[in-house]
Amino acid sequence: MSYVVADGTTVKVRPVVARMAGYMEEKLAVHDDRRGVAGWMHEDPTILLKRLKDEYLELMYVLSSNDPPDPAVVWREAADVANFAAMCADLYQCSFMKED
Repeated sequence: MSYVVADGTTVKVRPVVARMAGYMEEKLAVHDDRRGVAGWMHEDPTILLKRLKDEYLELMYVLSSNDPPDPAVVWREAADVANFAAMCADLYQCSFMKED
């Protein structure tokens, strides 16, 4: 699988990145009926950053647990972090493009 990035370069997607993308999409799709496919576009950026921090703390909690979780639990928590980071980047890019 390959993907074209902002500067037009085509990059090959690593298996671990494809796996993360699958978990990310799984988490996002749960909210599609209620919020649409880009529901974060109407969020305050500070709210998204707070949610990113909250998800990071949840991931840290899972990783530091004395009772090792199933790897899928870790992937899903990591996907939450990645999703909120991506939402922040997407919202920034859209606001940046509006200024041009």
